[in-house]
Amino acid sequence: MTAIGKELETKRRRIMVGIGVTAVGSAAAGVAALVCLLSGNMAGAMALGAVFALGMLYCCTQPAKTQKKFVARCREVLIEPILKKHFTELELRPDSGLPRESLEAWAGASLQARYRSGGLISGKYKGSSFKWADVTLTPGQPGAAAQKAFHGRCMAADAGFASDRRLLVRSRGFGEARRRAPLSVPAGMERAETGDQAFDQHFELFCEGQVVFSPRFMQGLVKLAKQTEDDLFLCVGGGHICFGIDTGKTCFEPALVDTFKEERFAEEANIFVRQTIAVLELFKQGSGIFAE
Repeated sequence: MTAIGKELETKRRRIMVGIGVTAVGSAAAGVAALVCLLSGNMAGAMALGAVFALGMLYCCTQPAKTQKKFVARCREVLIEPILKKHFTELELRPDSGLPRESLEAWAGASLQARYRSGGLISGKYKGSSFKWADVTLTPGQPGAAAQKAFHGRCMAADAGFASDRRLLVRSRGFGEARRRAPLSVPAGMERAETGDQAFDQHFELFCEGQVVFSPRFMQGLVKLAKQTEDDLFLCVGGGHICFGIDTGKTCFEPALVDTFKEERFAEEANIFVRQTIAVLELFKQGSGIFAE
């Protein structure tokens, strides 16, 4: 573990110790308040009860605030330097995300779900701009308990070419579960087969009209699918692309309760880099996504 990793682990331990001491102290105050109450010492019971209440309030609210600061520090000293080696004009804005309207425009469909996005990372790779953000889609009305339809990362980027054709490529089985309803196929698109065995084995294609992909594009997307066990989707339309990876977690967010693993966190950053480059490389030759 490097000096940076040791610093972050030390910081994490101090935070957990502080929260633990507060919790134990609050519990002790609560027990003492009960003893005072049973013995008729109302003044003592009220004073200790106040200490207990304040301590519990701290333990319920402080971890989230502390977690946010800890994550921000991890991204600043560990993640950002790795990303800057590969991308220019890099910007990390944890409190910003992809606007719902923008994602709907790129996806070419209305997202029938509760939408939440944050952790925006924007930059350029060889002149191509991109924006990554954490996105969570949950079916149903606000307050209703439901399994997430999507919880992962979405990237919005310029496709590098103009085309009136819209298409959707997604991992096989991605739309089978009922919980995926918010990511259903947009109206006007029909299912199609490419004739490429490897591609059709991994993906479903939905498009407007006839689409013939270039071998380079299909091989690149299959290669990307083999590099991850997560479901993928790719929408193309109006000169834009929207690419999603259903990781089931928020990107670059270590838990305070777990020992900080610098190597694992750095590897997550390297995976992020590889996936970003892989997607953008698919479109670097302009309309090379389609066969001539």
